[in-house]
Amino acid sequence: MVASANIERDKVEKKNQQLRDQIRDGEAVINSQQEQLAELKTLMQQISTDYRKDIDSPRVSLAPSSPGIKRADSELTRLMEAMNLTPVSAENPEIAPSPSTT
Repeated sequence: MVASANIERDKVEKKNQQLRDQIRDGEAVINSQQEQLAELKTLMQQISTDYRKDIDSPRVSLAPSSPGIKRADSELTRLMEAMNLTPVSAENPEIAPSPSTT
């Protein structure tokens, strides 16, 4: 009976030790994750600060440099100039058609 009690006690002690080891491992994981979280928080704050500086900076504009239509017009003008053509506009009035030959 004493022998079986000793065996049972050894089993319980072994199980307790395994549980203590699991707790210690879990605490190590939690500590590691808390450190990572703190580093991530610092990084996010730095990114936010840098982003805010960029937005507040006068050299950075979120507005388009020119309206989309103007950009398309300038590209069309550039293409027409490359083909030695000129667009019809107020500065370049349309050429009147010649009189009919019929």
